Amino acid sequence: MKLILINTSSDAASYLAGTVIVPATGTLDVVSDYWFALYTDQAFLKDVRLNNLSISDGIKEYKMPESETYLEYVNTFNYNNKDIDGAIIVRPKAAKKGWSFWAIPIEITTSALAMLYCKTVDGVDIPGISCKIYDNNNAEITTAGVLNANLNTCVKTVIDFEPPFDYEIIGGALRINSNPSQDIRLWIIGAPDIPAQYGGSKEFASGINLKFLAPDSSFEVDGRVTKYLVYNPATHQSKIRVVLKHPAGLQVNLQVVIHLYRQ
Repeated sequence: MKLILINTSSDAASYLAGTVIVPATGTLDVVSDYWFALYTDQAFLKDVRLNNLSISDGIKEYKMPESETYLEYVNTFNYNNKDIDGAIIVRPKAAKKGWSFWAIPIEITTSALAMLYCKTVDGVDIPGISCKIYDNNNAEITTAGVLNANLNTCVKTVIDFEPPFDYEIIGGALRINSNPSQDIRLWIIGAPDIPAQYGGSKEFASGINLKFLAPDSSFEVDGRVTKYLVYNPATHQSKIRVVLKHPAGLQVNLQVVIHLYRQ
């Protein structure tokens, strides 16, 4: 496979900041390393569409619209990405250039106050993460009370995850310190502050009972493909909420790990 550029102009044509130069009324057999880059060069595409350049595969010469169709073909077929049998080697990307994977562990104890642990290696709290507890009337519990009387009324523990940056959510995992003998059920909700009729309040997990986890096992959530979430402090569209409903006062130590890509 070849990509030969044929310049019909009396002036030399320069593309990719002078990396690819086609002589006046001449031809250039382009090295395959530059095929993809040329396809994103607007000056190059303009000359192709104006028929200032025609393209040859070494056998046939193409002009618009065939020339652009041929460019699309070579743009999806990298001649260098082949093994010795001629098969294409595929290297899909999981995230944008410059982005990296981050596993964020959130450690809490249900029916407890000030038990959230989620820090960087420097001991700094990772921002945008909170844990609150509620009683049977859905009122937030903010003090332990005499002899932990308030904590003993807690029936719901809620983790909110809303980091102050854009990210791509992959999935996550949950691991408990010891298996509970009572029902403790898990919900995961995306964009909980936005009503469902407007595209929010999406349930990703619905009432998973942690009582049924095998000893030393974890509950894994894999979204199969990543979802790009844009941080917006007004709409909270990138917030993810983990809700744990349990018997009053039940204390279970657990860790939720959220997997994502971020810049």
